[in-house]
Amino acid sequence: MIRRFSKAIRAMPSTLWFAFAIGLGFAVLHVLGARDMVSVVSGTPAPGVPFEIAAPIGLLYVMSWLALVVVAPILAIMALIQIATRRLVED
Repeated sequence: MIRRFSKAIRAMPSTLWFAFAIGLGFAVLHVLGARDMVSVVSGTPAPGVPFEIAAPIGLLYVMSWLALVVVAPILAIMALIQIATRRLVED
């Protein structure tokens, strides 16, 4: 069973791995509290954090959120299409 699972993991398309990586990156930023620093993007200062630190972190959080919402689903759909076409070709 473990060999079958590891074979399935190795057979996953790289686009699906990129979608997982985007989700993981967003989750890490969210857990670390980067969401509070997004207010800097609109010009509101983050509480207790200098602008020089909050601005890049807030911008990174916004970019990762957009990637999670826009890019990751496209990559996942691409991976599903790749898997489906592989199975059709093999049969």
